[in-house]
Amino acid sequence: MWRKFILILVLVFGIMTVFAQDTNDDSILSPTDAVHVLNRLVQPFNATFDLDFDGQITTDDARLAILAADKFIRFDRMSNYAVYYSFNQFDPNNSAAIINALSQYDLVIIIAYSCSADSAYYDAGDGLLGTLSPTQVAELRKTGTIVIAYISVGESASYECWYDELEATGAFIDFNPNFGTQVIDNRVVAARTILRTVAQEHLSYGYDGLFLDTVDNATGFETNTASGMIALIQELRTDNPNALIIQNRGFDVVGDTKTVINSMMFEGFTSTWQCSSVDSNNNCIYTFITQQNPFAPYLAASVDAQAAGVQIITLDFIAEGDTAGRTFALNQTAQYGFTPFITDNPDFDTLD
Repeated sequence: MWRKFILILVLVFGIMTVFAQDTNDDSILSPTDAVHVLNRLVQPFNATFDLDFDGQITTDDARLAILAADKFIRFDRMSNYAVYYSFNQFDPNNSAAIINALSQYDLVIIIAYSCSADSAYYDAGDGLLGTLSPTQVAELRKTGTIVIAYISVGESASYECWYDELEATGAFIDFNPNFGTQVIDNRVVAARTILRTVAQEHLSYGYDGLFLDTVDNATGFETNTASGMIALIQELRTDNPNALIIQNRGFDVVGDTKTVINSMMFEGFTSTWQCSSVDSNNNCIYTFITQQNPFAPYLAASVDAQAAGVQIITLDFIAEGDTAGRTFALNQTAQYGFTPFITDNPDFDTLD
C-alpha cells in the first residue's frame, strides 16, 4: 500500500517537473489534464498502464504516463461517436474525404484491417480489407478521433480469415440464421486463444481499442456459455492493459466484466429494426420499431455498470424523418447520461 502511495507521489513530482521544464510543448497535457490523469491512476480499475518502469520514475516516465493516458482522457470527455463499417460512401482513393468525415466524431468504431498478408489467419482466397488501412487509422488518430476496431467474439462468419481455425476447435455450437453465422462456445480455450490473437493483431494496426460484438450470444442461445465469454473479456484486458474495451450489450455478463471494460454499448436502447422485405437485389428493406421505454432489466444493468465507472453508449435505429422517435431517444440518453448514436442504416455503410 505504502509502496503504491510513494510511487504516485513520485509520479506527481515527475509530472510537475515536466510542466516546469516544458510548459510550451504542445504534446504535453495541461495541468488540469494532469490532475485528471492522476485521479484516474489511483482508481484500481484504471491503474493498469503498462509503462515498464525501470525502478525509478524519471521525467520521461512521467511524460510517457501523461501521453499514454491521453486517449482515456479524451474517452472520458467523449460527446459523440459513430459506427461505420464501409467506405462505400466515399471514393476509397480519396483518403482525405474519409478522414475528414470520420474526424467529426470523438470516437469511431470500424471494421479492422486484420486479414492482411502478414496475418496469422490470412487466406489469399478471402482476405478481408477493413474500413481503413493502417495508414488511414494513423491519420485519423492524429485528428484526435479515437479509433476502435470491431471484433465479433460470440459468432463467426465464413468470410473471416480465422473462421476455419475456429471451426477446427469444435467451438461452433449453434447457428444464427439472422446473419448466417456460427455461434462460438468461448468455454473452449482454443477458441478463446484464436480470438485473443485476432484482437492483438487488430491493435497492432494502430487502433486505440476493441469493440466486442455479439457478447449477447453467451446467453442468447440454447447453451449458456457465459463463463467462457466472461473469461475471454477478462483475458483480453490482461492481454491489452492500455486498450479501450467496449462491450456490446451482454447485460447478463456485465456484472462480471464491468471491472475490466471501459464502456458498454446499449444497442437497441429505444428502438430496433427488422428486415421486413427485400428489394430486387436481395437487400433488406428495413422497418424500424420504437419502444416506449428501454427494457427495464437491461437499463438496470447499464446503470449499475455506469456506477462502476463504465461509460454507456447507445445505438438506436430510427428513420431519418421520425423526429419524435429521435427526440425521444435523445431525451432518454440525456436522462441517464449516456452517449447516443442514431442511424437509419443497420448496415453502417453511410454516415448520417
